[in-house]
Amino acid sequence: MKKVISRFIVILLVGLVLFVASCSPNTETEPLDENIATIETVLEHSFTGPEQKLIEIWNDIHSDEDEMEDIESAFEELNSYTSEKFKPYFIEESYTSYISSYGFTFLSNAYRNGYQLNLNRIDLETSEVNDNIYKFSLEVQYQKEDSDEQVVNVTGEVNINEDGFISNMLVRGNELMESFE
Repeated sequence: MKKVISRFIVILLVGLVLFVASCSPNTETEPLDENIATIETVLEHSFTGPEQKLIEIWNDIHSDEDEMEDIESAFEELNSYTSEKFKPYFIEESYTSYISSYGFTFLSNAYRNGYQLNLNRIDLETSEVNDNIYKFSLEVQYQKEDSDEQVVNVTGEVNINEDGFISNMLVRGNELMESFE
């Protein structure tokens, strides 16, 4: 009888250890998941829209009737909008670089040419050399009102620092930019 109870206790303890081990968070994959979420959020903000609020800001900036004070206010609103959408995901130097290079480049060109963008698919993979470097491939849909939708691929690379912020981002979207012409 004591052998049966001893075996039962051993099996129970082993089962309990396995259960606890399987329920504890895997800290190795959490940073990767957070990095992927960061990258996906930035790409969604860059390749979906432009949304109505951004269109209104751009209309205010480009309006011939507005006074200089109104235009300055619109630029302040654009800076606030940009900070809200992108700044939380970048280190300071990379934020400034990304905004001046890519941030609204695709959305503003779509807007000026009467297109809407929609990010259909994001494929991400880590570099074989460094886990903090991610390569991405996007499927971006673009469409003018009352016309057929078109799809183009955009590729690039993102470096994430040890704190989970984007330290460098390269976007290859020439084919999309040429589509707006």
